[in-house]
Amino acid sequence: MKVSLIVGTTGRRCEQIGRLLESIAGQTHRDIEVVIVIQGSHEIDEVVGPFRSSVDVRVERIQRYGLSHARNVGSRIACGEILAFPDDDCFYGVDTVGAAVQRLVECNRDVVVGSIHDPCSLAPFFRYPGECISMKRRQLWLAPSIAIFIRAHSFERVRGFDEDFGLGACYPSAEETDLLVRVAACSPVGSVVFDPMIRVYHRKQGKCKSDLFYERRERAYGMNRGWGALIRKHLRRDYVYWLGMLWVLLARRFSGMVYHGILKGDSHALRYYAGSCRALITGFMGYRPADGRRV
Repeated sequence: MKVSLIVGTTGRRCEQIGRLLESIAGQTHRDIEVVIVIQGSHEIDEVVGPFRSSVDVRVERIQRYGLSHARNVGSRIACGEILAFPDDDCFYGVDTVGAAVQRLVECNRDVVVGSIHDPCSLAPFFRYPGECISMKRRQLWLAPSIAIFIRAHSFERVRGFDEDFGLGACYPSAEETDLLVRVAACSPVGSVVFDPMIRVYHRKQGKCKSDLFYERRERAYGMNRGWGALIRKHLRRDYVYWLGMLWVLLARRFSGMVYHGILKGDSHALRYYAGSCRALITGFMGYRPADGRRV
């Protein structure tokens, strides 16, 4: 089966793009194409050139910024039966693509999700299950886009990523969760499978210390606003579940504000968690689709 790897990038991370292409060139599964969608005017010919003899690479340039938009553009020119969306600063293990294809074929599912690991410590980002499982709705929140392998016809059926979500969009997060929720909604139960043996490597940030609370404050605001908008978008599907998720997220951030900000006296943490709570509510209350549709 042909696999299309769609890389949305601004072209600034030349060294990381080279590392990603090197990992793709070394895959045991050989039927792969790479579609690099560059947002802006940066050139990457010097990076891509050395790999053209070993990897089928196509480069598309667009002027509109937005990761979801770039991935949708790449999916429209891709030829693969399976689509994946690696970031320009991640890379694959030698059998990542092969393991994903094998799992999709064996399980006959729409989507398979892999695990993400830090390349230095090899530590996983989350506490993943130790075996292959069908993902329940609450587990879809732990499926980053760089570890998703989806059948092209399933991606097309739900019209790809919602371009209101993702980096560079109005709501700069939650695009992958939104995609999987929509795929699961129009597919049989168990359409999304997790396999811990499918490994993607990406640098993991350190634990939240005072200086990191300060550095991540703006990013956290955008992410939480996206999650709030996601909940509002899907609220009609199941009021109880989605309102429950809103309360869970708010409760976690409020407890962090109390513990780190008040009990520990960390002013950066206080602003971090307070801003995150505000962002969740702002995203939830303010969500409106860009095309003007009613929520």
